[in-house]
Amino acid sequence: MITKRLAKRKKGCYTYNPKDPLISLSLRRHVKQTRTGTPTKKGLENAQKLGQKLSKKKLKTYASPTKRTKETLNHITQKHSVRIKQEVNENSAFRAIQKTLDVFKNLVGDNKVGNKVAKMWMNNKISTKIIKRPKDIADLVIKKRCGVVLRLIRQKERQGKLKDLSKASVEVITHAGIIMPVFERLTNQKYYDKYKRMPNNLESLTIRFIPFKKKQVKIFLVFRKKKYDVTERTYNILKKQKVL
Repeated sequence: MITKRLAKRKKGCYTYNPKDPLISLSLRRHVKQTRTGTPTKKGLENAQKLGQKLSKKKLKTYASPTKRTKETLNHITQKHSVRIKQEVNENSAFRAIQKTLDVFKNLVGDNKVGNKVAKMWMNNKISTKIIKRPKDIADLVIKKRCGVVLRLIRQKERQGKLKDLSKASVEVITHAGIIMPVFERLTNQKYYDKYKRMPNNLESLTIRFIPFKKKQVKIFLVFRKKKYDVTERTYNILKKQKVL
């Protein structure tokens, strides 16, 4: 059931706690891969361990179209609680940016060269004829993922069934080339100014959605133990795209 902190109202408002979100959306990097682009055995074992932790949540899962993300997802959802609902959606936001993923698959790895290429891309020093701009990719992911979650919250609120979403989680297995631009777009901070390398394997950027007024939701981004209130920026991006 929805917690008392979320259910109680004070002067027409919900009280809220960022540690107790209504729904959390995690963009998680795939497991470590070999030089041929396939997941390592150790990486897949780590994915299974992660699945055991996530099995306590009401989980919906997605993966981008590449093999290593699909295999990561399969190992996370393998042999765990029936409450995990696997939904590999290849027609998601990530299908529209396949060209970007192909470039990163060939150029970016956990090494000095890979980080250099990623930094050049984040700073818009790679031609848009070759690869999509980071901002465009971030907006597409925010539109597809955050937009869906917010519409779902509004639907449940109209139905008086917000508690149905208590501790629900959306898990997206994706790439460093997705996590970094989303971080920049929502926090308005330069990723490589704060962090010198790409996200680690299986590391996640988590967006938490918390109701605080009727038809309004607080949105927090959590990455590497840092918390950012991204409510205003998220709503502005979605309004510009006519999602809300």
